Amino acid sequence: MKGDPRKPRWQAYAGYVRGAFDFGLDPDSTWNGWMSGFADRLKALTDAFAPEKFSLSGPADFSVNVGARAKEIDKFEGDFRGLGAGELHLGKLNDIIRELPPEWTTVKRSLTRIGLETVRDFAYQTAHGDFRFLGRAGRATLDLRGPGGSRRLEALVHDDDAISTEVSAR
Repeated sequence: MKGDPRKPRWQAYAGYVRGAFDFGLDPDSTWNGWMSGFADRLKALTDAFAPEKFSLSGPADFSVNVGARAKEIDKFEGDFRGLGAGELHLGKLNDIIRELPPEWTTVKRSLTRIGLETVRDFAYQTAHGDFRFLGRAGRATLDLRGPGGSRRLEALVHDDDAISTEVSAR
């Protein structure tokens, strides 16, 4: 191989990605992999996973690990750390705002809309997030801090496909 092994191998999202996998040749063998990198445009990366539903902007370092047997993923975990200012946008909340019950009073609809819009967009200075899934259950957290306060989002996923989400704003 030519070149410096410390330099990035793949360019992605105005950054770079490094990774490795190990696997057996038997169809039922275990396999493991990891990937880490830097994304200068985190929005392009989050848009690839959840277009129009959830996005973060700004630069970030990230890492992901996966462990599996055959086609079943046993463990999937990772984290990211923002390296500068950015913005959170929860586009999915626009769907909820559009579908507020028409029978609600104007005051109730307006207060609910204002509350959801406050959570929907948030400018941050620092960001950290992580996730850990074992089989089909797991959790993901996002902690953002900025001049307008902070946001901590946590999603819990249970094996029965039910999703529980907790949001706090300070």
